[in-house]
Amino acid sequence: MNLLLAIILAGCHRFDRTPMEGCGSRAVVSTVPASALCPTAPGWTTRRLFTDSNPALAQWLEPRPERLHRYCHHTRSGTGPLTVGEMAPLQAALDARDLASGQDCSAQVRPNGLDDPRVDEALIAAFHHAIDLPDPSVMDGIARAPVEIAILDTASEETAAASTIVLNRSHGLMMREIVEEIACLDDTPPCLGAIRSAVAMPRHDGMMDWAEGGRSGTALDLATAIVAAVGRWRSRSRAAPGSVPQRLILSLSLGWPEDPNRPASPATAVLEDALAFAACNGALVITASGNTARDGSGTGPLTPARYQSAPAPNAETCVALGFAPLRSHLPIDGGVRPLVVAVGGVDAHDRTLYNARPGSQPPLVAFAEQTIARPSDGDARRIPLTGTSVSAAVASGAAGLLWSIEPSLTPDAVIERLYTSGWDVGRVAEVDLPGPPRRSHRIAICPALATLRPDAARCEASPVPDGGFLAPVGRAIQQALADDPNVHRIDATREE
Repeated sequence: MNLLLAIILAGCHRFDRTPMEGCGSRAVVSTVPASALCPTAPGWTTRRLFTDSNPALAQWLEPRPERLHRYCHHTRSGTGPLTVGEMAPLQAALDARDLASGQDCSAQVRPNGLDDPRVDEALIAAFHHAIDLPDPSVMDGIARAPVEIAILDTASEETAAASTIVLNRSHGLMMREIVEEIACLDDTPPCLGAIRSAVAMPRHDGMMDWAEGGRSGTALDLATAIVAAVGRWRSRSRAAPGSVPQRLILSLSLGWPEDPNRPASPATAVLEDALAFAACNGALVITASGNTARDGSGTGPLTPARYQSAPAPNAETCVALGFAPLRSHLPIDGGVRPLVVAVGGVDAHDRTLYNARPGSQPPLVAFAEQTIARPSDGDARRIPLTGTSVSAAVASGAAGLLWSIEPSLTPDAVIERLYTSGWDVGRVAEVDLPGPPRRSHRIAICPALATLRPDAARCEASPVPDGGFLAPVGRAIQQALADDPNVHRIDATREE
């Protein structure tokens, strides 16, 4: 049996229905036969999880696969953790039918990431150098196919198009700008038109806002966002074949730690089904390996990055799961590939990022220290970011660039080209598929491009320069300080 199928099937069992201590969620997921109605209870609102729980799902016009249609989503209004009394009516309805269920509280999904124009320009230049972003002129004469990149984060497509930045949505907007700058290297309109923002984190200040986005979310929020993104893409492809990008990338700069002291959550099984659905449709799911908590605690990759060590389902398993892909002349199956592509972060000296989770480094890493993209509207309103959120965005943009040039590549071949053309950072990956150990490679975009068009791009991955990639930024800061008579300098050698 395929390992992923075994993992998914292992997740289908009855869960403890006692409200979990410390679980702030007021939602429960249950599993019913796909042809059966969801159980209802007084005081609870019940919906089909992959039909009604996320407004974006309305744009998926196909009947739901049985494996996804079996999930029911139950929510109870109010604030604070669920009490035993609040849970009792739903528990009675679930017990009467002996249904598997549990709370949606595996964790809160959160973003993973941290004015002088000369400093901004130095940061942008350092970022471009560290990821080996080529000059747009290398794209002259190269035909490109549109690739859809869905950025599942804190912002919706509507807020991404707005001219003002709202704090709740800023993370998703900054991730989009990084992806756009790389994937749309030469500002080709088909590329820009195929990058979409979608809300995977709709929660802020105790409210849900699917229309504009929030600051955090749950595992079920992410699962519905994944399925909605794939479903919308499928529906558009059916309605207008030939005019919709045939390749899809899901960019997830987010994650959460699994609590080893809590029982397995049903939300985990739901998320695994959502990721399998994406993989069976040929999508590349690229995610951040994870940053440490504010107190520095935690080891190993976050979820969903931990699925870097689980293989994606093959064609036979996809059929068994009921996740048939759209008919396409483009191949999906190649070599064995992970269910998700986790991406780690390195600093200006190719060291593991100071805020990376110990034991979480995957084979693919990207420069992600004090990074800033050039805003598409020219408004330098962003703050530098450090974290594996940036790494995932870099990999998503780079994968989109390669696929736009050679859409016939299988998903695993795209990632393999990013890996083999990258710079060896000198450390063995800590999270990977079973097999011989691999060393981690820093993404180098120009050399990756050269594997497809060696006549256009002649370049090699950049080693760390003297002083590190951020050395020019330090010089720009010193110059800016020297030119500002109002700066009060502090003598760090004295204690006052």
